Amino acid sequence: MKKYIYIISLAAFFISFDIICATKIEENKNKNATKLNNYNPYHNLEESDFDNSNFLNEKKYDNKNNSINNEKYIQPHSINNNFLQNKKDINNTKITLYNEYNKTNNIDNFRNFNHEHEKTNNILIENNNSFLQITAISEINKDTLDTVDTIYGVNDNESVLWFFYKLLYSVEYIKKMLSNLNIGLSSEQTKIKTDQNVVINDVRQTNASCYSEKNELINKLGNIHNPFYNFHNDRSIDDYNLYTSSKNNFVNCLKKGFENIKKKTNDIISYEEKLYTDKCKNSSKLKNTTKKPSEFCKNVMNLNVSRKNSWEVPKNNEIISFIDFLIEKLKSNNYPMTLVTKLDFIKKQFEDIKNKHNKHIKICKQEEIVVNKCTNNIDNNNCDKHFNEIKKIAESYSIIFYNYTILENLESVNITYKESLDYFFNSLGKLLINKVDSDGNIIEENDIDNFDLSKPKNNFKLLEGELNGVFENKWNDYKNNKNLDQFKDTMKKIILLIIQYMNEFKGLNDAMTKLKNEGISQKFVINNQIKQKFDKSTYDEKKEGFESSLELAKNWEKKKLEIITELKKKNEETVQLDIKIRELIKQIKDIIEEQKIVNDLKLELNKKIKEITEKIEYIKKAVDLKKEIEKDNVYIDELAKEPPYQITKYIEKKNEIYNTIKSDFDKIYVGDIEQLYNEMFSVVQESNIEHIENKTEILTL
Repeated sequence: MKKYIYIISLAAFFISFDIICATKIEENKNKNATKLNNYNPYHNLEESDFDNSNFLNEKKYDNKNNSINNEKYIQPHSINNNFLQNKKDINNTKITLYNEYNKTNNIDNFRNFNHEHEKTNNILIENNNSFLQITAISEINKDTLDTVDTIYGVNDNESVLWFFYKLLYSVEYIKKMLSNLNIGLSSEQTKIKTDQNVVINDVRQTNASCYSEKNELINKLGNIHNPFYNFHNDRSIDDYNLYTSSKNNFVNCLKKGFENIKKKTNDIISYEEKLYTDKCKNSSKLKNTTKKPSEFCKNVMNLNVSRKNSWEVPKNNEIISFIDFLIEKLKSNNYPMTLVTKLDFIKKQFEDIKNKHNKHIKICKQEEIVVNKCTNNIDNNNCDKHFNEIKKIAESYSIIFYNYTILENLESVNITYKESLDYFFNSLGKLLINKVDSDGNIIEENDIDNFDLSKPKNNFKLLEGELNGVFENKWNDYKNNKNLDQFKDTMKKIILLIIQYMNEFKGLNDAMTKLKNEGISQKFVINNQIKQKFDKSTYDEKKEGFESSLELAKNWEKKKLEIITELKKKNEETVQLDIKIRELIKQIKDIIEEQKIVNDLKLELNKKIKEITEKIEYIKKAVDLKKEIEKDNVYIDELAKEPPYQITKYIEKKNEIYNTIKSDFDKIYVGDIEQLYNEMFSVVQESNIEHIENKTEILTL
């Protein structure tokens, strides 16, 4: 994926690569500092109320399942919109996002309830096994998921963890009230703390045991927030159902784990109740309450550290309207429905955050009224019958703390989703004039960038190589019209036609290269224009930029189609020229081959003529001898007719001799030897074959 980091040569102009190294985050002593992405809902549980040394032996859990090897590490606060917008194929780069994470895994950060004796927060922060392997579009803080109420799709009926956290937080608030009322010895307070540590350790182990489920949930969430994932709409991938399934698995995993340790928390509260009922009558704070009616209230009120005095519901109306705008534009311009589905999911997440924010603010305000209105008048005479009053107050504080935690987490999630939406939006700019695969890599199939010019160029080189072979490396001279007069007219015409076609071929290759480069350059400019139009701060500006970018994309599609059509046309012309040139080369090869055959036949014929010339004299003598014998034979016959030469026996002897000579001639040549001589003489006399170029004429000879 191409490995994924995939570098697309001509698209990389608008993306830069940075490596953001992880840095150890120091604990901010200012508890009101706005670092929501680093907020841990249980911060300070070990502070002063817990012995930090009890947690030092828990390092073994920190490294469990630690697979942070060979990854890039970034702190959540180091990721900003610029980071999201400027990373090329950022979803190809696997990034490990880890947050501040101390030794007690979530529970350690429970708020410090000491006021006068509150000590400086001195938590040891380590980078351990709590990390998220996600793409940069989703930089969600892992701690925001631990209460599960912040997770989209978790409704009131699924908020199953409150049953446990109510008890866990109540233990601490009851312990604090007992301490403020001077109930219980130091050893008894230490026992409560020790038992708490056991539960905290169990909570940490439960969270660790659900790590894979949490990571799977985040991965599924990241897939939905990733516009490139399943971009081509593989119907076998149901993002929402996969997300819902992973969400349920994570929630059920935590629920099951906390169900198993719930009894330990109940046992601590039971111990606190026994301690209260047994020792409250000895409390100096509850003595003489008639003289000091507010003493009890003073010691059970204001147990929370300072919180925000006012909470504003996230103003997501503008965001939701912006998402609706994107959905409408994507639908009307026939972009893949996967983008619409993902945006609709993100929209529902923002709506869910807004609704939950309203809900939990209301709960917090209601419970703050309860804890700030103390009317109880408990003294040491009847205190043992009023533990439930203590417990109710502790539960109210627990409700406030739990819901404030959710509010802070919701704000953190809201920030994350805004950044994710920014990434999603900027990614749409990449999609307007490019096709991408599920890893965010540009697919240049059927695009100008991917139009292959190598084949016509290679074909041209092959033709030149073949012509050099045919003309024995003299093609460069011939194509420049040198030394062409040596060829016959037929050959010369063919060569000139090849030169013409080859020049046309080269011209087409040059024109296609220029056309493609111009197209790439235009695409480069449009990419930059779209990038600038997307680089806006307000949602109204983003809308305007998106609409104008859509027009740019439409115009580019028309221009791109024109360029590709022209490239295909010219490429087809090169194909036809290639065919024509090869046909002409074949004609030249045939002519050269025939010329070679003619020359070979001439050599063979000249050799035979030479042989005939050497033998013709002998045949001439035989012909002359034959004539002389025949002449003498006739003469003898004439003499034999006249007396006194008429000698019958001589005549018979003469005939025998003549027949013998004739028979010997027949052995030399069957036929008329004189005619043979005449034919051979004619061949020798008329053997001017140098100017014969026709193979048929030579073969006839």
